[in-house]
Amino acid sequence: EHLRNLANILTVDSCSDDTFNKATSVVVNLSKVSDNRVNLLKELCRAAETLGIRAVRDLRSQSLNGTNKAEKSAKSEMKLLRVLKTVSNLADNAEDLASLTATVNLTELWEALFECLKQSNSLT
Repeated sequence: EHLRNLANILTVDSCSDDTFNKATSVVVNLSKVSDNRVNLLKELCRAAETLGIRAVRDLRSQSLNGTNKAEKSAKSEMKLLRVLKTVSNLADNAEDLASLTATVNLTELWEALFECLKQSNSLT
């Protein structure tokens, strides 16, 4: 449960750059124990998927409202990138990273981003 809470710190709105860097440092140090590493990676991937779902919701909400405000989805996307960067830092190699990120379903996010780009292009 403590490892889940640590992963969740990286996803909260109030997580400043300094807090993110400190939390990431703790994650890296704790991941030196193989059981911790496995659990941390599982929790980080779960957090990434949750953030991806939030980003999709935010993007679709913007699209439905016809707004061009990207602030809300940008926060979700930034947090997602932070979590994915942390997963990348814990990966042993490219194959390890590929297998870890394959567990995170981001297909819906890519589709929502594509739709936003199409809508944005039609406005110009």
